[in-house]
Amino acid sequence: MEFPDLGKHCSEKTCKQLDFLPFKCDACKQDFCKDHFTCAAHKCPFAFKKDVQVPVCPLCNNPVPVKKGEIPDVVVGEHIDRDCNYLPGKKEKIFMYRCSKEGCKKKEMLQVACDQCRGSFCIQHRHPLDHSCKHGSRPISVAGYAAARASESEPSGALHRLSTIWRAQRLRMAKQKRKVTEMTEKKNKKLKKASAKEILMVPEVTLGTKEVHPEGGAVLGAGQETAPQLPVLTPEEKRVLERKQKKERRKEEKKRLRESGAAQNPPAKRSGAQLALDYLRGWAEKHDNWRFQKTRQTWLLLHMYDSNQVPDELFSTLLAYLEGLQGRARELTVQKAEALMQKLDKAGGMDPLPQGKTQRIRQVLQLLS
Repeated sequence: MEFPDLGKHCSEKTCKQLDFLPFKCDACKQDFCKDHFTCAAHKCPFAFKKDVQVPVCPLCNNPVPVKKGEIPDVVVGEHIDRDCNYLPGKKEKIFMYRCSKEGCKKKEMLQVACDQCRGSFCIQHRHPLDHSCKHGSRPISVAGYAAARASESEPSGALHRLSTIWRAQRLRMAKQKRKVTEMTEKKNKKLKKASAKEILMVPEVTLGTKEVHPEGGAVLGAGQETAPQLPVLTPEEKRVLERKQKKERRKEEKKRLRESGAAQNPPAKRSGAQLALDYLRGWAEKHDNWRFQKTRQTWLLLHMYDSNQVPDELFSTLLAYLEGLQGRARELTVQKAEALMQKLDKAGGMDPLPQGKTQRIRQVLQLLS
């Protein structure tokens, strides 16, 4: 070897590995490899010197001091036998400081002492004025001073009664005022409606020539009629009244037509079959206003095998229409036709379908397959 003195062997009896960078144990001062340098790995007999821990008593939760060289379990056991203050039936109190104010039974976790009498009080009676402190005269807080003045001037019961009576009177007055305003608003609305009806019903009047009075006033002509002065309506109110007048005129007109017998029946609504067949005819004639409609196409695909719904003269047109069918609609149409043919083949000689329907199914399959 080129470096016979380089490195040291591990002190562990079962290892003895040559390590060029050995570790030295702080407790036993021996060299170890990377696998056995910890006290637990080589079971160091002096580990207690470095493993300094402060155990806690499991009964009283107090730390137990342990000196170097002593075993923690032995020290904790001696503490339990001699010095432990644990009492099984006793619970530790949290709220220990009772208020010194007469009649108060509150307790606090921390002591709240008065600066003047040095007594212990609760949060509510901590100020000198609140617990009637006799060792000082200066007020500590504005709230306490105000409470003292209120208690000296008049009893709280009378003040409370006066305040409740005053509030009840104010509430009663507010309700009356609200009722009066609501009534006036309703009256104004009724007047506006009545005036608007009068304006619409009054015929147009031709105004005569005006003659100027010598004193400066305008005098009405002989043929002139004075129009009643009515409140001016807003544009929105005028539109509403015009709509109401139109509805009334329509009702009167219908009533007149019913009485005279000249009322015409409205045209009957066309069925889905008629609309679908017209849709097919429009496609065949290449009308300019023809547009694709999914609802009409679905009806044609559902009833194309029924000669009562789709006549024979239109079936050839329908086949031409189906030739341009694409996508999911084409697949579903083929699947339905194949299912009907399988049903026909299973029936054997007995044909469960009419002859015309069977022929239509075969034509559709030949076209789309």
